[in-house]
Amino acid sequence: MLQPIHTLKNAIIVLDAGHGGDDIGASSINKKYYEKDMTIAMVKVIKKALENAGAKVYLTHNSSNKYIYLDDVTKFSMDKNADVFLSIHFDAADVDNQYSGVKTYYYYNKYQNLAQSISHQFDNLPLNNLGIEQGNFEVIRETTQPSLLLELGYLNNEKDLAYITSNDYREKIANDIVKGLENFFNNN
Repeated sequence: MLQPIHTLKNAIIVLDAGHGGDDIGASSINKKYYEKDMTIAMVKVIKKALENAGAKVYLTHNSSNKYIYLDDVTKFSMDKNADVFLSIHFDAADVDNQYSGVKTYYYYNKYQNLAQSISHQFDNLPLNNLGIEQGNFEVIRETTQPSLLLELGYLNNEKDLAYITSNDYREKIANDIVKGLENFFNNN
């Protein structure tokens, strides 16, 4: 980040689709849907919405068949001088249908306001907003930019999965992220 910006227009946003290649991440109950595929589908919709709002957006990768080492993910974000880094994920519980909802993770306390700006927008999602939490994830711990890891539903929850696989849900998430980032930049 070269200097603080106060608008989403022209902001540099790096999006990371969690997992890829042999690392499938979480999976649906019937093993038909894998996190690596769902995150790629989601980041493509988020990227389009952010670009429509004037942001410059970079993806750490654009294929679920490619695995990116976590230290390369953080290096990519820092090399792009990202104003914000978002790592997109889906969750799974130990027991099918046990948990439902979305959660926003930050690592550094100074980025808690970014987490709140985006999480607040998720209040109107069809899935429960589980709020924000400090999370010790390498991709948000080892970068110098404002960074979050977003868990956008449980793949092994049938209700969540119905939303995760729908274009309407992806659009809603993307629009909520745009609104959350606009609020963050306007107030910082």
